[in-house]
Amino acid sequence: MRRALSLWRLYLQNNFGLSSLRQRLRGGERIKLLVFLLLIPSFVGFLTIIYQFFAGLYQNLPPGQEAAGLTIGFLTAGTLVFVFGIFYLLSVFFFAEDNQRILYLPLRPREIVGAKFATVLVNEYLTLVPFLVPGLIAWAQLFPEPFFWPRALISFLLTPLVPLSVAALVGLVVMRFVNLPKSRDFWRVAGILISLVVVFAFQFFIMRAQRGYTQEELVKLLLAPDGLMSLIGRSYPPALWTAQFLARGNFVALLELLLLSAGAIALVLFAGERLFLGAIEGGGEVSKRKKDFVQPQSKPRGIFLALLWRETALFVRNPVFLTNGILNIIFPPVIIFFLLPSSLGKLPGAVSPLYLELIAIGYIAALPSLSVLPATSISREGKQFWLSRLIPVAPQLQVLAKLLWSSIITSLGGLLGLVVLRVLFKLPFWALVRAGFVGFVGSIGIGALAVLMDTLWPSLEWTDPQKAMKGNLTGLYGMLSASLYLGGVALLVIKLVNSGWGPGGIAAVLLGIFVAVAVVLLQFLVKSAPVLYWKED
Repeated sequence: MRRALSLWRLYLQNNFGLSSLRQRLRGGERIKLLVFLLLIPSFVGFLTIIYQFFAGLYQNLPPGQEAAGLTIGFLTAGTLVFVFGIFYLLSVFFFAEDNQRILYLPLRPREIVGAKFATVLVNEYLTLVPFLVPGLIAWAQLFPEPFFWPRALISFLLTPLVPLSVAALVGLVVMRFVNLPKSRDFWRVAGILISLVVVFAFQFFIMRAQRGYTQEELVKLLLAPDGLMSLIGRSYPPALWTAQFLARGNFVALLELLLLSAGAIALVLFAGERLFLGAIEGGGEVSKRKKDFVQPQSKPRGIFLALLWRETALFVRNPVFLTNGILNIIFPPVIIFFLLPSSLGKLPGAVSPLYLELIAIGYIAALPSLSVLPATSISREGKQFWLSRLIPVAPQLQVLAKLLWSSIITSLGGLLGLVVLRVLFKLPFWALVRAGFVGFVGSIGIGALAVLMDTLWPSLEWTDPQKAMKGNLTGLYGMLSASLYLGGVALLVIKLVNSGWGPGGIAAVLLGIFVAVAVVLLQFLVKSAPVLYWKED
């Protein structure tokens, strides 16, 4: 018995490192454990917010139209799956390191595409759990009925199939036909972004065309049973069918959804059989341009400027990194601009300028956590991180360069958000300047927190680039810890607003808090950098 226990202990030590648990809990590991414990209430709070949002949405809709809330939820879920799934699929399909080995196996292209598609599908299910499950729980509590949860499980499993299939088709077509010999990666990124613009523009014009109802037709439609659900779901029928099956037990809608999903997957396999091999040729290559002679620079770059240039090169070296980074920054303000009518700001008292300014400050400050750039600044180097350990530059300077570079890039998204606020709500210029400055100072602390997470938990062993971006848990850690920090700041702001404070006083308080927190987090980041860069593997 004792021998068996000894062998089991030796097995655990070799596979899970339990022998060094006490040593690992010293130094940096204690910080990791503390951060993990702090993330638990933050994650619970995030799920609570999603639950309260859906519960309030169901309760505030007109009687008989509550199922429109489900349509909105499934419509949003489908959009998220399509937008973020297209980059995950591109990474898994064409930039994974195991592609060269898989191609030598006796497998048809459709079998490879199907297996990779299934891998991404599982990841999309995990992504949808924190978004859809709280909404389903809220519906079950407000409108209890038998057999709801079996229908909910079927609806959840079918939700990502159609949008992910469309994303796979877009990726296969773009990678197959946008394969120019020069600047291949640039044109692939451009093709993907243009495809997204075309898809969203097509969807926008469909929604705009459906708004052309007369007042009598609109009132008649809203008074009809589930009229609001039908109106919202016309722009994306799978969301409408899912809501009809889930809320009303409409099995005809389920049959339509099943047929469309099966057809979409079959079309992906058919396209994979025809396009995958042609698209994967050169898929992981970077365009090569030979130069016989390179003139030396007359003025060599300084160390810090060279580090910033190196971060830019690491970012643009892979289309997956570039498209993920660009989309996460520009996507939210663009969607707001298209969804909200331009005449909203002309309505008297539509939105308080104070609230708009505070929203702008919070959005700009939260951008580093919403973006994956600072939280993956080290992980994106992957197996080449040994070069960062080798170069004769202090680790503290390297992480500060990563922080500054990501802050500059994410600030571009904040600038775009301010422009949207100016166009839609005519927010005064000086209010925009104040919001931009205070928000940028706040983003430095959030960015330092995100880089710190990647310093503590770097993901350097990845087989495809998407695992360094969306599949990296440091992004989730950074987002949850930032929400915990900004949530406390938001509670303070609410108290100040209720006490009658003006925008200038609140901005001054926020600026002081952001500066103090940024100084503390920068100290943690600087002290943690040598532990990562100089540790022995």
